[in-house]
Amino acid sequence: MASLGRSVPRRGASRGNGLPPPGRDLRVVADLILSGVKTRVFYVSLSGFDTHVRQSNQQARLLGQYGEAVAALAMDLQAHGEWDSPLILTFSEFGRRVAENASGGTDHGKTNALWLLGGRLRRPGAYNSLPELQQLDGGDLPWAVDLRQVYASVLRDWLAVDPGPILGPDFAPLPLL
Repeated sequence: MASLGRSVPRRGASRGNGLPPPGRDLRVVADLILSGVKTRVFYVSLSGFDTHVRQSNQQARLLGQYGEAVAALAMDLQAHGEWDSPLILTFSEFGRRVAENASGGTDHGKTNALWLLGGRLRRPGAYNSLPELQQLDGGDLPWAVDLRQVYASVLRDWLAVDPGPILGPDFAPLPLL
């Protein structure tokens, strides 16, 4: 993204200036959206969440960077009347366990979080209720929504692609968009 950022004309996105990654990368995405580029998917990553050791400070720093970057992107797009243009999907490749391990981190777990942001969501807020920390499934949070249902919704309702051949028939889209 850095080399792409030098070649994209600035179209008014400004709130990513001075931010660490992914803020700079999302500023480039905002510039591309505001310049009218007809790209269906942009991908930006933020690494460092595999925190098996001393998790607390690392998680706080990374989540702070994420929050600042996404807030800057949202404000830029809203300021230019483009909040309905993108669908922002944030995901992780793995979840975390609830209990802290002996090294002050957490190990991989089966439950994960996924965020959707944008002006065309049917309703804001959490889609499902927060899990009870006292009702764990073998040390993992129980899940209520299969993430593949969210992916099916994005494929069908945002990208206009049949999710069946990609995800299989068992993952019905949800009424998100």
